[in-house]
Amino acid sequence: MKPGHPAHSAERSEHHPGFFSFARQRVQEKKIMLRSKSEIRVVALKEIICLQVGDHLAIVYINSKPDFSCCRTLDAFEAELHEFDFCRVHDNCIVNLHHVERFDIGCNLITMNDGRTLNVSRRRIEAFIERLERSL
Repeated sequence: MKPGHPAHSAERSEHHPGFFSFARQRVQEKKIMLRSKSEIRVVALKEIICLQVGDHLAIVYINSKPDFSCCRTLDAFEAELHEFDFCRVHDNCIVNLHHVERFDIGCNLITMNDGRTLNVSRRRIEAFIERLERSL
């Protein structure tokens, strides 16, 4: 059996139970470059709480640091961050699933671990819950 064969991957994960958690840890160590008109900031993905649109700018909320406004669309961020446990929950918001503390199903509200509350659009609820379960 060749090393790239799917059965080999399954065998590897059975014999090395920490393999996938190590891969997830490496993903959270990934960084992104954020650019505004006056500065460029490099931020670890695990530090990003959420991204929202405000006044035609994407506002990136960063754990324990000042918010950062950049000239980039949420569609561009979504395409880049989708594979890293970020989920679009509304037309104007993307959340880092590792910072979700609570989801109130009756009100469609997410509470992030910094206390911020965000709306989840009705059409995105199922996908959000599914992605949240997979991120744990």
